[in-house]
Amino acid sequence: MKITLMNKNTPLMSLDIDIKTSYVKEILKIHNAEPMPISVYSDDETTLGENFTQWWNGRSIPASRRQLRERLQELHVSAMAEIINKSFGLSLSDQYWIKPLHADIAWKDINFFTNAFSTDMGEFLIDNRFNGDLDMNSPDNTSDGLIQKKWIIEDGVRYLMKTGTPPFVQEPFNEVIGSLVLACMSVPYVEYTLAEDDHRYYSRCRNFIDENHEYVSAYYLCKSLCFEEGTPKEERLRRAMEHYRIHDGEKFVQQMLCLDFLIMNVDRHWGNFGFIRNVSTLEIECPAPIFDNGNSLWYDMAHIPKRFDKAKTFRNKHRTQIKLVRDFSGIDFSALKAVSTRAKEILDGNKNLQGGRSEEIAQSIHERIHMLEKVRDQ
Repeated sequence: MKITLMNKNTPLMSLDIDIKTSYVKEILKIHNAEPMPISVYSDDETTLGENFTQWWNGRSIPASRRQLRERLQELHVSAMAEIINKSFGLSLSDQYWIKPLHADIAWKDINFFTNAFSTDMGEFLIDNRFNGDLDMNSPDNTSDGLIQKKWIIEDGVRYLMKTGTPPFVQEPFNEVIGSLVLACMSVPYVEYTLAEDDHRYYSRCRNFIDENHEYVSAYYLCKSLCFEEGTPKEERLRRAMEHYRIHDGEKFVQQMLCLDFLIMNVDRHWGNFGFIRNVSTLEIECPAPIFDNGNSLWYDMAHIPKRFDKAKTFRNKHRTQIKLVRDFSGIDFSALKAVSTRAKEILDGNKNLQGGRSEEIAQSIHERIHMLEKVRDQ
């Protein structure tokens, strides 16, 4: 399949790729290297091809998402790459897309920021339900991550709806609690609300990317630079933020670590926090609002252990990771003290939680706020 990778209206490079795997058979022509995704371009064509394939496949639904294999079998498709490559690879997280070579197609006519899109794929991937023939013209094709989700449009606004996993389906409720914690801090964050659709719980949030900006993960920001072997993760990120002149980057990272400490987030990987890049100036403007906080508060554990302590970003335990935080001045600890009560009220709305689980989680949040105060006062 011969295509041109585009950034809005700007051609970046023309490629011959395998439609089922996105493997680059040949790089046909470099049109504009500078507006390419951060860390993708290389003067070495082999490396460039590998970088493109990794990045392009990374923007799609992972093969390990629940029920994806069964859904693809129903479509007689072996992998999401085939669907994405047949539908331009459009996303609501950036402005990259692929145009079949010599095709007469314009960004303004197909992008999901200003044009309507089908909800068929979202409904099909979650509930195996849709009306009539399946319309695959959807940003759900490129909604990465393990959790099942779908995009909708209401009154012209794009919203992401995310479900949870059995038996507790607790992630949507955790997202709302995470928003309550972040409201007590001084960094940008995505505000989540609860929603129900066809007897299923969802968290709901507005898209924080618009037609003129793209999301760049911390992983790709750091991948764009070279570091000495053994450089600590936090130092790599600090240097990358310094290199790209990202203001308030340190405050953003430290308060994110405080949030994750309070809600026991076990999945703050390097793809679900990052930065906002202007697609016209190509400057990194600011940290992206903190989002994706659902894998927290013992969401998948039948019993809440007292000594459970698992982190991911810089250290594998929260009690050691929180020691990286040096500045707590942007956190309103007085306001934080009300979060545990509100958390119980929110969790009580989840019919899957029984046996005092809501109260136990709320008490644990209360205890962790006191623990964070002790870290601050040391």
